[in-house]
Amino acid sequence: MTIAKKYGLTFRTILTPRGSLSPTVDISKDANGDLNRGIAFYLANIGSTDAQNLIDWLPVFYTERDPNDDMVVNYPVMGDDIGFYINQNTLYPNTSIDAFYATFNYGGTKSNVPVKDLISLLDEWKNYLISMGIKGS
Repeated sequence: MTIAKKYGLTFRTILTPRGSLSPTVDISKDANGDLNRGIAFYLANIGSTDAQNLIDWLPVFYTERDPNDDMVVNYPVMGDDIGFYINQNTLYPNTSIDAFYATFNYGGTKSNVPVKDLISLLDEWKNYLISMGIKGS
């Protein structure tokens, strides 16, 4: 099972009225019965370059902070017009990537994704775009 399927996401390409291919992310309920619209909307609006930049940055995000600093709460990560927030789970030490999760908010519905899963989702999305010959940021 791909990480996208775990979150009820399906990557596909649609033909626009102008005749060009446009990548999109369809959603269905995940194993918990949730619809992850925020994640789908974010992925559908970033290209392979932006996905790779996040893949490179997210694993070191928590190491760039002083472990004695306060908890991370709603640290913004922006895209063009959309974004998400990094938050911290207090059950894990500040020095572990497992302590952090991304919060997407779309239409008042929040979706929380462990940063490790988000990195995998971004990688799947990037590879899908590349496999479809879709380039760009």
